[in-house]
Amino acid sequence: MNTPASRADRVAALPERLREALAQRLAGRGAPAAATAVPLVPAVARGGDLRLSYGQQRLWFLDDFAPGGADYHSALPVRISGPLDADALRAAVRDLVARHEALRTTFAARDGRGVQRVHDRLDPDWVTADADGEEAARDAVRAEMARPYDLAAGPLVRVLLVRLADDEHICVLGMHHIVTDGWSMGVVARELGELYAARTEGREPDLPEVAVQYPDFAAWQRARLEDGGLLEEQLDWWREQLKGIAPLELPTDRPRPAVRSSAGAVYGFELPADTVAGLKELARERSATVFMALTAAVKAVLARWSGQEDIAVGTSSAARGHRELEQLVGFLVNTVVLRTQVDPELTFAQLLGRVKGTVLDAFAHEDVPFDKLVEAVQPERDPSRTALVQAMVVLQNAPAGTLVLPGAAVSPYPLERNASLFDLTFEFEEVDGRLRGLVEYSTELFDERTVARLTGHLGVLLAGAVADPDRPVAALPLLTADEHRQVATEWNATELPAGDGALVHERLAAQAARTPTRSP
Repeated sequence: MNTPASRADRVAALPERLREALAQRLAGRGAPAAATAVPLVPAVARGGDLRLSYGQQRLWFLDDFAPGGADYHSALPVRISGPLDADALRAAVRDLVARHEALRTTFAARDGRGVQRVHDRLDPDWVTADADGEEAARDAVRAEMARPYDLAAGPLVRVLLVRLADDEHICVLGMHHIVTDGWSMGVVARELGELYAARTEGREPDLPEVAVQYPDFAAWQRARLEDGGLLEEQLDWWREQLKGIAPLELPTDRPRPAVRSSAGAVYGFELPADTVAGLKELARERSATVFMALTAAVKAVLARWSGQEDIAVGTSSAARGHRELEQLVGFLVNTVVLRTQVDPELTFAQLLGRVKGTVLDAFAHEDVPFDKLVEAVQPERDPSRTALVQAMVVLQNAPAGTLVLPGAAVSPYPLERNASLFDLTFEFEEVDGRLRGLVEYSTELFDERTVARLTGHLGVLLAGAVADPDRPVAALPLLTADEHRQVATEWNATELPAGDGALVHERLAAQAARTPTRSP
């Protein structure tokens, strides 16, 4: 059972909440009645071409510019152990697509801009394969995840079902990111389980009517921002907030290429239980959230590694601050910039307070689409870097969606990740009381050992901050036990014999006398 404090922490940390609601959570009070009395998202007329949301517009442009990539593929990958009715599963996926217009949408170009086309029916692509062993199954999954989507022709939903045995399957429900996001995949998992159960049990599914469809959201988003002046109002704030923003200059293992690619890898780690418990307590004492504390720690490490004090990172906003949007399937997620001055003389507690203010202010202005933010701030164009931020910090705390299939055991199937959209992305997720982390990193810049050292420093700094939050950021420990031993002992070996007792300048003179002189 969730305690009130832990529930408030999670709700407050959800980036989609507006500032007022978030501030209420942080103060330990319920959201005011006005925060829940939100207007409905009106329906728009169907038929013909429909406008894209801002997020869809960005992904459509990227695909139109460089089609065939796999950077924006999303998936729900699971292992199914036990009896499986493949026909019922296929029908359930069709039912899911029928419920949500985003999943039966394709994208066309009209006068140089993208438009949505919602189809009355667009069955998902369904691929089955038999695999002789785990490696063969892994190869089939790799091939599926690398297969490009055709945004114009569709479908943008597909299923790979790999049979290892009669009672053992790997199932990958894939979608292009232009029709989904992380929150949506949780909704998809829950609904697919109920739709499958209804099919196998011969009954109607117990699911509510879909309150808002994605084309309605896209039209509402644009009208709300453009017609009411909210976009310019928030852009004015961001222009001032991000004035003079500089790129993050971390030491890299290789020179930065002239044009960055998405080549990447992932390094996983886990924070010790006592550090996590102390971090939660420290956050509660400061009326902050675990996300804020983690962001403060990451910023402190990045400041120490780079030698910079002005540290900007990005994070993900689910953009679902309205109740009607909580069960909407589609691409709503947005990137929010968190810029903080990390003065080295600040204590960690003071830095946490500063980051808390940064987060509250940023999410009070989270409605601005990231592309509009880049256009407004106009940072120096540099194809070797991502615009505005080169590092991300994300706490995965969207409502969990678990796929439950009657009569079978369903468990996550890990996918390989070989792409990185930023130089570094720090992802954290609490699982069974443990805080797991991973860093998605650009392999053009970093080796795995460098990222391992970075995460080790983060763990040491966090432990030091928990033990003494009033210690200055510049004085917090960074070196791991192995690094400390290397510096203090291996690199400082003084047990070598002193030789003849000669001083350094005498040895240099003797060496010079023994070195033959070269003729010009």
